[in-house]
Amino acid sequence: MSKYIFPELAGDKQAEEPVAQCCICHNELYAGEVAYATPDSELVCCDCLEEWARRELVLATVGEED
Repeated sequence: MSKYIFPELAGDKQAEEPVAQCCICHNELYAGEVAYATPDSELVCCDCLEEWARRELVLATVGEED
C-alpha cells in the first residue's frame, strides 16, 4: 500500500497518510516533519511545545528553596 492517499499527488504533504498526531492539538504529523518526543513517548508539534511545557514542567525560581 502506498503512503499516498491519491498517488497522482505524490510529493504533496496533504496527500500523504499521517503517521502520528500531536498529543496537545491532535493535528496530524507526516513523515519527515519535526516534533518533540515526550518522556511518555508522545509527540508534540513545534507549535504546541510551549503549551506542553506549561502543562508538564514545574516553574521554579532559581536560588529559592521549597
